[in-house]
Amino acid sequence: MNWRDYVKKSKTARDLERSLNPDIKLHQGGVSSQANTDVLNRIIHLDVSQDPMKCALSYSYELVNLSNAPKYNSIIHKAKIGEMSKARFVKSIINLEAEAVCFRCRVFRDFSVPDSDVPFRKNYLDIYDACKDKGLDDEKIINQISLWMGENGMVRERFSVKKYYSDLYDFYARNKQMPKFYNEKQNKTIVVSSDDLKMTPR
Repeated sequence: MNWRDYVKKSKTARDLERSLNPDIKLHQGGVSSQANTDVLNRIIHLDVSQDPMKCALSYSYELVNLSNAPKYNSIIHKAKIGEMSKARFVKSIINLEAEAVCFRCRVFRDFSVPDSDVPFRKNYLDIYDACKDKGLDDEKIINQISLWMGENGMVRERFSVKKYYSDLYDFYARNKQMPKFYNEKQNKTIVVSSDDLKMTPR
């Protein structure tokens, strides 16, 4: 199966895709992340050279980010004009990303494949399943995922989410360049100190 075949297996993903009618730019490798959304221009960039199921799940994740484009743009605007602290910016972005993680878990369950096949960090699926077993609604599930992501989450499979979004804040609020290492292949995990998150807006 190709990645589109997997998307077709999930009514959850198909319904969101239909409501958004996204602009998709397909890549055959050579990109810094396997999928990302340009929220300002409302474009999903997707690396279709990855495993088909993982590709479909990456796409599902980005569909949620696209649907949250107005929220992302509002957060970015507040950072640019100095109305949002770095700590609040990081937390707000993580909350939105947790929503995408929750959706991706739901789509994965639509595929009806073994847990051993999960192509993302299984911690997220475990949190999702445990919350579902308790009858918790999506808001509570997203909150639990957000808490775990804030402490353990990774961007591009190697950068601490707090470090990455902290640097993203500096890019928007302080006109600093994003560090070049985000576009370089490396195995080292980069973390952020608690003091860095306490910085106030300009």
